Amino acid sequence: MPLLRIKHLISDLKQEISDSVPPEDQTRSRLDAIVSEMETEVANESPLAVLPEKVSDWVKEYEATHPKVTRILNDIATTLSNMGI
Repeated sequence: MPLLRIKHLISDLKQEISDSVPPEDQTRSRLDAIVSEMETEVANESPLAVLPEKVSDWVKEYEATHPKVTRILNDIATTLSNMGI
């Protein structure tokens, strides 16, 4: 199930942020907010219509500074695309 895959990827993203982004890093709170936003949208089983665009923006924003986070975000974007979203 693609939605289950997205949930797993969000969990992976949470773990990666926890492991690799120090709490004092100014981007940490933004990344935590991104995870919360994705969790809320997936938990509500909303159509996820705006999520692909947001994920794409987040990839561009963090690709230079947080490559592992970006890799997971790319996986989420690919999964959403495969779902036809």
